[in-house]
Amino acid sequence: MKVLRSCVASPSRAAPSGRCPATTLAFANVLGLPYGNYRALVGTRQFMMLLPDPNRTGPTRPILLRRLLNGRESASVDQHVFQIARVALVSPPRTLSRLTPLQTVELGQCTYDDAYAVQVSCVESVVNARTLGGHAGVIHLVEHVPPVITISRRAGASDHLLASPQLLAHHGISLRETDRGGDITYHGPGQLVIYPILDLNIFHLGIHDYMRLLEEAVILLCASYGIQAARDAAATGVWVGDAKLCAMGVRLRKWVSMHGLAINVTTNLDHFKLIVPCGLAGRPVTSLATLLGNRCPSFEQVKADLAHQLRSLLLARLDGAS
Repeated sequence: MKVLRSCVASPSRAAPSGRCPATTLAFANVLGLPYGNYRALVGTRQFMMLLPDPNRTGPTRPILLRRLLNGRESASVDQHVFQIARVALVSPPRTLSRLTPLQTVELGQCTYDDAYAVQVSCVESVVNARTLGGHAGVIHLVEHVPPVITISRRAGASDHLLASPQLLAHHGISLRETDRGGDITYHGPGQLVIYPILDLNIFHLGIHDYMRLLEEAVILLCASYGIQAARDAAATGVWVGDAKLCAMGVRLRKWVSMHGLAINVTTNLDHFKLIVPCGLAGRPVTSLATLLGNRCPSFEQVKADLAHQLRSLLLARLDGAS
């Protein structure tokens, strides 16, 4: 949202051209809000304010400013009278030099628990960085070793585990509950997992657009290998024909993303027979190795290529938002 910075002060003392810190402070004081979060737009008689929805952080909802000011059409602070037109919620002032750029971190082969701990710590860092100019986020690349089956908290998800504890132990597969979206899935050697910890506000992304961006990165990757992959309107992820190549599940905390996507490169697909993948009965899974045979790129090449596709899409949005 563009925020106009013209402002009107009382005739006795004009406001500085192109700036309105006094106006911002005035509205902040009148409304009991922290200084620095609001800009005032003047010159019309539209009494509207944008405030965060109380049930979530991010998208805003309109609230009549007149109601907040008990019907007053002006506010007097420090002997300045400002005509109230519109107030818009904006991010704290941020410059490109203060914004910590998007980073990529390779975790290598890593247990699920250790990678989850890294995610939680990174989410906290990205949230806390908002007061210091912002942090675009970190893309984590990982291969989960030893293998693990993760089950979300969705009702009925645990019913899609087909293996007994004894059978899981035989295959060396652990079991973890997860706080991501989705259902049940498998992670293991030969599968590339990407955990983007991103401040979606910086990228101007809502949850649905973000999921489509993740899918697009994988679709572009597949196209570069000569594979025709696509979305399925009824099921999140990336598909080749009726087979799922890439699973996705995310969680947002204060509009910072965690969890992400998992694409099968040389994954042992037999392990998926221990579950109903993503809770979708009758739909198989596939891998790049299955699709490409001896033409399949190495795991390291796929990792570099997909990281590049994802970074390119994200940086394009960052450039467009600046």
